[in-house]
Amino acid sequence: MKKALIIGASGQDGHYLSQNLAGRGYTICGADILPGVLCNIRLDVSNSRTVSDVISSTRPDEIYYLAAFHHSSESLPLEEQDLFRRSLEINTTGLGNVLAAMKTSVPATKLFYASSSHVFGNPPTQIQDETTPIAPDCFYGISKAAGMGLCRHYRNRHSLFCSTGIMYNHESPLRNNAFITKKIVKTAVTIKRGLHTGKLTIGSLSARVDWGFAGDYTDAMRLVLAHHEPDDFIVSSGETHSVLEFVEAVFDRLSLNWRDHVTESPEVLSKRTSRILQGDPSKLHRTTSWRPKVDFIQLAAIMTDAEMNNASEQ
Repeated sequence: MKKALIIGASGQDGHYLSQNLAGRGYTICGADILPGVLCNIRLDVSNSRTVSDVISSTRPDEIYYLAAFHHSSESLPLEEQDLFRRSLEINTTGLGNVLAAMKTSVPATKLFYASSSHVFGNPPTQIQDETTPIAPDCFYGISKAAGMGLCRHYRNRHSLFCSTGIMYNHESPLRNNAFITKKIVKTAVTIKRGLHTGKLTIGSLSARVDWGFAGDYTDAMRLVLAHHEPDDFIVSSGETHSVLEFVEAVFDRLSLNWRDHVTESPEVLSKRTSRILQGDPSKLHRTTSWRPKVDFIQLAAIMTDAEMNNASEQ
């Protein structure tokens, strides 16, 4: 029976990944409190000694580094220095501590690092693949690019099995409320229930995003580690949709006319960009059996139905 250590287990990815692996007979250790998991560990990834102790004591076959600090474009702005410090501490330093502990204690263990499409910054091409230049232009992207560099270093210099998934936007009913998809769904449901009299304000309806379902993307993580050699992979749907399309899908699901309830105001954005990040997952398709199972309309329906069910239970 394989053992997996999921670092950052309490987020949406940790939830779906733990369900996926547990269903395949894995023993799961969650570095965060994860319901239904017997092995829960409080872990400060910035403390190298604590990280070393946890890895040497659990001795996992696979480690999934999902811990991340990310700041949504519609969240309240943070002081730049604080944003940089927190991004680097979680997204890079913590990973470095894990890799160093693997090298010392469990060199045969496989590691998956969840990177981000933000490592590409403002890319020269609309569609990105694994050969697209890494040129981040935000602290989150910078810290994730540094994490990828660490994985490559330990892979090439120390022969550790360190694979990276360059993750594009992936959503689910467990998405944090700060993100635009969850904001749209939650507000639409309160409108449907007659509990919201104002309008839903969106920063940009024309912005296009490569969206997928978190449950599909965490299965890609598993398959990446099942491959016989470590590598870097784009994990994406391979297509983009506008924010307006997502709004339409959600409001249609609720039999509402979005035009009656939605307004656009760029002022709500803490940062503005015209970039389009669209991944080409061809390499992942060729290398593994992975294909996304949930399409864009199904994703909107899953999130909307879950929010309606949650609201009716309260």
